Amino acid sequence: MECIIRITGISCSFPNICDFFIFFRVEKQIKCFTDKIRHLFTFSFCVTVAVVCGSAKLNTRVGGNSSLVSPGVWPWMASLQFNGSHVCGGTLIAERFVMSSASCFTRSTNASHWTVILGRLNQNGSDSTEVSTKVVNITLRSGTGENVAVLQLAVAPKLTNFIQPICVDMGDNTFSANTQCWAAGWGSGAGGVNTLQEIQTSVVSCGNSSSNNSICTSSLNLQEGDQGGPLMCKLGQSWIHAAVLTLQSSIQTSISSSSSSSNTSSSNSTLASRSARAQDVQVFTKTSSFASFLTSVVGSFPAKATNSTSSTTSAAANKPPQAASSGAQASSSFCFTVSVLLLALTALKIFQGIN
Repeated sequence: MECIIRITGISCSFPNICDFFIFFRVEKQIKCFTDKIRHLFTFSFCVTVAVVCGSAKLNTRVGGNSSLVSPGVWPWMASLQFNGSHVCGGTLIAERFVMSSASCFTRSTNASHWTVILGRLNQNGSDSTEVSTKVVNITLRSGTGENVAVLQLAVAPKLTNFIQPICVDMGDNTFSANTQCWAAGWGSGAGGVNTLQEIQTSVVSCGNSSSNNSICTSSLNLQEGDQGGPLMCKLGQSWIHAAVLTLQSSIQTSISSSSSSSNTSSSNSTLASRSARAQDVQVFTKTSSFASFLTSVVGSFPAKATNSTSSTTSAAANKPPQAASSGAQASSSFCFTVSVLLLALTALKIFQGIN
């Protein structure tokens, strides 16, 4: 091995730096170590981007009947799996927290028995957009009436167009009559549907069931697999989680007993099985009723999306996501290391000078 220090003939614009160039000639290959220049021209920096809630870039819903869902329409939807099988729906409400119905955990409250899948569309097989993560803790809200559960994820998923948190109603939203809302879930229904489905509904008066803690909609024909999923309404630029879907919140009252208009075409029977029956009212417990509990478990929540903010997504937001090892509750950090091209150019110039 021949070690040669080459300085003569080299034009260097950085005084007292060129003497750090040491070349090792091994079978006509030259390796250059320029530690001092590397330190001068290599730097790292981190960018922290606020995570916002209620943003679904692939959602263009403005109306329509129940139908199968396309990827990214409801990016906060979660499938709660017990020993590998779908049991209930859930909703991503913060980077490491999913909310569902407490009724889903009659089988077990042992976190190790449960898995949460985000970004999933079909229950038969896996989707390229989905992420599966373990659950490290399940917290059930105790008390009378309907209750909710919060699942803490082992890792924060990478947020993409297919995985985003929804905004949680903490009592600062008004759902007036006729507000258009949606429900989504993997209810089995007729034919054992295994693809995520959606149902449009609207807010109506609760009538005699009126309560500050209640929100009422035209009836939803919910199925077993829908339980725990969200009733969601778009207010302004953001989608808001208004209530947790529960099977116990069955039809409570009837606005009209008239059944004279029953001449519905049989061709609409399939959609009718999952669509709202306009004459009936369904009562849900508002998400805001659990505000204190949710704050105590989750802590802080992402801010609402506005015209000047957007969801935190990577440059490959439409590509299959991979789980991140950790994540801040209200922001995500991205760190980069940059080496200035001058290092490579200088080394090339020296290499040419030697030869």
